[in-house]
Amino acid sequence: MHESADLGLAKGRRDKLPARAALAAAGVALSLLALVGCVPLLGASDSYESAVDKLETERPSRLAFNTPGGVYTAEQRVSMEIVNIDHEPEAIYYTTDNTTPTSSSQRYTEPLTVSRTQFIRAKAVFAEETGEPDAFAADLYVIADELAMPDDHGYAKQWHYGAISMPQAWTILVDDYLRDPTRGAVLQPRTTPIRIAVLDTGYRAHPDLRENITHGSHGAGGGGWDFVGNNCDPTDPRLDSHGTHVSGTVAAVSNNKDGVAGIGWDGDNTESNSHLAVVPVRVLDTDGVGTTADIAEGIRYAAGLENASGTTPDPVHVINLSLGGPGRPNDKALYDAIKSAVEQGITVIAAAGNNGAEDDTAVLYPANFDNTIAISATTSENVLAGYSSFGWEVDFAAPGGSAHHPVWSTTGDSGYAGLIGTSMAAPHVTGVVGLLYAYEPRLTQADIYAILKRSANRLSTNGRTKEFGWGLIDAEAALRTLFTHGHTEAWASGTSTTALSSQHRGVRPQGSNEIDWENAEYEPNTLLVRFRDDGGEPAAWPQRRSSAAELGRAYGLTSVHARGRTAVARVAPQRSLPDVARELARDPRVEHVQPNYIYRAVR
Repeated sequence: MHESADLGLAKGRRDKLPARAALAAAGVALSLLALVGCVPLLGASDSYESAVDKLETERPSRLAFNTPGGVYTAEQRVSMEIVNIDHEPEAIYYTTDNTTPTSSSQRYTEPLTVSRTQFIRAKAVFAEETGEPDAFAADLYVIADELAMPDDHGYAKQWHYGAISMPQAWTILVDDYLRDPTRGAVLQPRTTPIRIAVLDTGYRAHPDLRENITHGSHGAGGGGWDFVGNNCDPTDPRLDSHGTHVSGTVAAVSNNKDGVAGIGWDGDNTESNSHLAVVPVRVLDTDGVGTTADIAEGIRYAAGLENASGTTPDPVHVINLSLGGPGRPNDKALYDAIKSAVEQGITVIAAAGNNGAEDDTAVLYPANFDNTIAISATTSENVLAGYSSFGWEVDFAAPGGSAHHPVWSTTGDSGYAGLIGTSMAAPHVTGVVGLLYAYEPRLTQADIYAILKRSANRLSTNGRTKEFGWGLIDAEAALRTLFTHGHTEAWASGTSTTALSSQHRGVRPQGSNEIDWENAEYEPNTLLVRFRDDGGEPAAWPQRRSSAAELGRAYGLTSVHARGRTAVARVAPQRSLPDVARELARDPRVEHVQPNYIYRAVR
């Protein structure tokens, strides 16, 4: 869905701020009240020192300030509100001069007025159930216009970054917090950007994105590929490019006084080349439609594995799949491609779908597979978007927008648009995951999952839910979790897993004889066939070319085209596709056969 592409002007200081003060800040949409300064609360029996250490990472419940967002041009009112906690504080005491509040400080009773550069420091006080004296549970901060916020003209419309604490995350990326060994691991970012594969409709050479699109050698760096046209130019022929919009959320050029910002910005107040770079992989055509053959090969390309392009680039760290199709548990070719990527240490993020329902097939494939991280969509009010698919397969939520508040990003050759959908939600998670890899590139998907789970903003008191999974991603909390525990916890253990740790994720592809041929949507008259070698193992094409030709004659296949390790075989018009597939499945020379399923951009 589109909105007017004209962008308002948003200005903001990007001064460095003490790390503890970065726990809260203003939102970005002028018309919104955003929850910021989110810090959880523990029981009063915890000492203040131990509480702080736990609060910054575990965040079991939340205390938030409501602050009017946007550009601060004069004094304005700031209110404080308690949300998502089991008990109310006895009082909140605050100071406006950065001194530590005590029980003799000013007590909050009504909204406060603060200046544009002032910030409030506050403490919540709780009474012990045993009647012991009051104890401070946590520090809280409100700051007015002091976070790292980019000066891009359209940033004022990107409310969705405030929803996942991106300004706070950008602030701590340039804060001394990262270089203070007493705060935990001393982690520094990579000198070269983390490469993010966006498997989509391709991209347009947008001036606000072009700098952060890879253009390297396809043999070494890997500059992208078009698996639809089978060439090295992944340009999207359509101006309203779905892939360009998705890519902009990840890595639009930020802080250049133009357009919009991308999550990959390093938070500094100089123009940035971004911590992240997008590798565009075109697997969907101009209608946003693609097949298993192309998507699976695109995943293998992104993972640096043998693929149909004939090139093996350096593997990426994250793959974004804002695409899907219903009811594809039989798509073993796609499942295996994702499994191979995850085994390389790559994290695979997938959009849950826009079915607006919850049933056995509402969450689209490949998000429905147990080897992807499935993302549902929220609105600016932090509720599930009406269009978003949901179910126990959902792992996390991210902003996908609504008609009145869409997600703003790059589109066309130089334009900007507001779109909505889980397609827009997924790259928010992809970008945050990319930042985690920027500081610890040895993470596995299992490590990433554990960090996101630990740091997510629980939008429900019920733990994991069908709507939000483990909750709304929180960029600041995720980075703090990594920075605080990176030196002691096994985030970079080198271990790898295909299935994610959840009692609700158990979907795996079935055998080809389980396919529902009546309802299967596939590229007309085509099958995917993987051949065995003489030892009974799958053979890489073209070693089994003679066997393929023989099978073609035997089973009425009019053509067999190489697509990496799997061939696309076209069935003669007079033959029934299900009949041919069943016959091939019984042939000892065939390792696997299935339809060439159709997937679509999740618009």
